[in-house]
Amino acid sequence: MSPAFPQITVNIRSIAVGGAGVGEVKSQSDGGAELLGITAFVPYCAAGEIVSAQVTEKKERYVKADLLTIEQASPDRTEPRCKYYANCGGCELQHMAYAAQLKAKYEMIAGALRAAKLPSTVVGVLRPLTPSAPYHYRRRISLHLDSGGRTGFYRQNSRSVVPIDSCSVASPAINSLLAQIQSFGRLVQGKISSVQLEEDVQGVVAVLQSPYDLSPAEQKEIIEQAKPFFASVVLMTGEKETGGYGRQILDLPLNEKNSCSLRVPAGYFSQVNWPVNLALIERVVRSAQIAYGELAYDLYAGAGNFSIPLARAGAQVTAVECDKRLVSFGRESAKRFNLDRRIEFVEKSVEKFLSSQKHNDARIIVADPPRSGLGKLVSQLNFGRKLLFVSCHLPSFVRDVKALLEQGWEAETIEPFDMFAQTSYVETLGVLRRA
Repeated sequence: MSPAFPQITVNIRSIAVGGAGVGEVKSQSDGGAELLGITAFVPYCAAGEIVSAQVTEKKERYVKADLLTIEQASPDRTEPRCKYYANCGGCELQHMAYAAQLKAKYEMIAGALRAAKLPSTVVGVLRPLTPSAPYHYRRRISLHLDSGGRTGFYRQNSRSVVPIDSCSVASPAINSLLAQIQSFGRLVQGKISSVQLEEDVQGVVAVLQSPYDLSPAEQKEIIEQAKPFFASVVLMTGEKETGGYGRQILDLPLNEKNSCSLRVPAGYFSQVNWPVNLALIERVVRSAQIAYGELAYDLYAGAGNFSIPLARAGAQVTAVECDKRLVSFGRESAKRFNLDRRIEFVEKSVEKFLSSQKHNDARIIVADPPRSGLGKLVSQLNFGRKLLFVSCHLPSFVRDVKALLEQGWEAETIEPFDMFAQTSYVETLGVLRRA
């Protein structure tokens, strides 16, 4: 049987991707020296702190450890607002003042760019983060139900549910529903596996997900049980929408004046932080520097989060999206705002669309891929004058930017948006131009 790992003292220098503090081992409790100087990752720390931690995992070049005590606290340390913090797996940075979070994220992104050995000119165009409201900004949360009906978020690195009755980053409208969420969970235990709460300008819609094929009688029972708790419900069984009441469609403004909006079905992807999304849209449109009638591709277009604003700014947009229902909603929105001659929605995967284009004559490309990033598609993006690349996953963003530079693109600006305050995640916009 291998000996237990020692306790260590760590000088924390920064915050790593994923939210853990990262630093060097200063000493170890057993008097040994094999870990001295090695990199250690310790959650719930802040830059500049000295902490005592228990090693839980040892690799060749680093260790992972759990925080025990703070020997020297950072002046940026603050009391977390959330009573579930460090149990719920949702937030990692509530122990840091918000200004310190923004600084730590900036340094995290700059460090990732340097670690990828990108030119100093690329790091030099990194801008400060566009900030968020620190709390109560999320307009969508997803809750899990365990076999006993306990409803909440998964515990850190676990599938066990932490029951909640409030969430410090969720909107006030969603929090008003969380006070009774445990009562609802007990009613539907064994039949519903998750509850997604989504807010738009008209209120909150609850999307109830069942992993089973429910009988009509079971579906009716769930709907009746939901009515005292939620004004609007969508019931999903497997991948199919099988029932509900009230509103099933969300209406989300696409500008500050609310003169145009994005309509999406509840349960489909849309950004969780709408004010920051509006700032991102504004920056994408401004950075594109659109000439009237200029052709733009919006890849991974969804229902038109970027397509509609680009068309309103004068672009002729080809919006590429593989989801049939989102394409339908995008076409409907284009017609609603008299943009149906300015936006063509193509129901096709981005891979098939790019491989089928004989003449890629778009001058502007907007790409907002899933977490996995662009990957091999980078080699097909060898046309146009501007590429506006949006990513919610820093490692794939850095990998793809490096590949795009090798394909002849130049980094004009890299601008992060704090879409996910109190967490280590960030939305990043890379504005690239052809060399």
